[in-house]
This record gives sequence, structure tokens and C-alpha cells, in this order.
Amino acid sequence: MGFVYRFGYRLNNRNRLMKRTNVNLNAEDIERLIDLWVLHERNRKIAKRRLLDGIGIENLGEEFNLTPRQIQNIIYKVQDIIFSHIA
Repeated sequence: MGFVYRFGYRLNNRNRLMKRTNVNLNAEDIERLIDLWVLHERNRKIAKRRLLDGIGIENLGEEFNLTPRQIQNIIYKVQDIIFSHIA
């Protein structure tokens, strides 16, 4: 079972970002969108570690010296950016 994201998107077992409207993105597409639209380097790294590698919020907080809440906020903002550029 994959992660459930905002706006009904989720990452399935084959690492494809999906929405009920049959939008399918693989890991390469997600990485390309992150590289194109997320401007802050730290946020790009956090997004890739979370969305592509599946690292937990607490572990990311320790890795980037941020609180879990800060990591969660960054992930939500990145998801909003990515999803606004899909279809």
C-alpha cells in the first residue's frame, strides 16, 4: 500500500503517483517535476528523500536538523507545487 497524499494523489507499490482521474507518474517524472519547480535546494532534497525514497518524517527531521512539523510543512508545500503542474 502506498502513501496517501493531498488532493487524492497517492504513491502506489510501483512508485507511481496516481490520482483517481488516472494520472500516473513514475519516479522519474516526480523527480523531474521536483527539479523543475521546487526552487529551494534543501526543499528539493527533502522532497526527493520523502517522495522517492520513502524516508519517514522523523528521520528526515534528524537528517536535516529540522522538527518533524517543519518537514511536514515543507512536504505539503512541495506537493502543492508539484500537483499544480500536473495535467
